[in-house]
Amino acid sequence: MRYAAIDEFEVCNGIDVGVSLFVQGCPLKCKGCFNPETWDKMGGKEFTEKEMNVFINNIDKPFIKRVSILGGEPLSDYNIDTVWAIINKVRERYGNDKNIWLYTGYNMDEILEDSKKYEMIKLVDYLVYGRFIEELKDGSLKFRGSKNQRILNCKATVANGYPIYAYER
Repeated sequence: MRYAAIDEFEVCNGIDVGVSLFVQGCPLKCKGCFNPETWDKMGGKEFTEKEMNVFINNIDKPFIKRVSILGGEPLSDYNIDTVWAIINKVRERYGNDKNIWLYTGYNMDEILEDSKKYEMIKLVDYLVYGRFIEELKDGSLKFRGSKNQRILNCKATVANGYPIYAYER
């Protein structure tokens, strides 16, 4: 996998202070995307074991309460295996002490029809999903850019057996 950036201290991509990984490559290429420089799957830098260790060690800081993975497209075929490994490492090392936010442009039908994507969302706390639609852009929304995008509280959804959404207006 390739990545565009690691932000070691940020407060924009979920609740609390977090560390964010911006993966490289996006097959969806939404019009008006805030991060089009991440579209090229050959851009950015290689995410090696060294970068994995730096990323995981950044999470060790006691004030870091959240990990966010966004992009690019974390659930694309060329990113999903490494993203899966990252999420598993975070869970192995920190259990549920750190919230994991995963951002994807895929809609829920696309996620549910792919068993790997579906199994992955069971491991995260919040899934921000849906393509960015420029005509539905709304700067007042929390943690997402357009009105069609939703924030699924994955743990509550699994526990209750029906969708529980967060940060709806």
